Amino acid sequence: MDILYVSANYRGKRIGHKLLEKCKKIALDFGAKKLYISATPTKATVDFYRNEGAVIAKEIDSDLFKLEPLDIHLELDLT
Repeated sequence: MDILYVSANYRGKRIGHKLLEKCKKIALDFGAKKLYISATPTKATVDFYRNEGAVIAKEIDSDLFKLEPLDIHLELDLT
């Protein structure tokens, strides 16, 4: 997925959570073990992913880092 964004008027309705759950299911169907997230460096965005169980990435994807060096790189375990 390129971008996960929920408009302010719709936040707090668990739409982001539901979209992320759908992404996790699709990733699992492809055999993935984790999601790699390059998140906009805002508190709300990082808090959202952390509340969903994501942690700071142990290994940084150098290509994504070059594209978005200010992003916070996270990973979400699917197992």
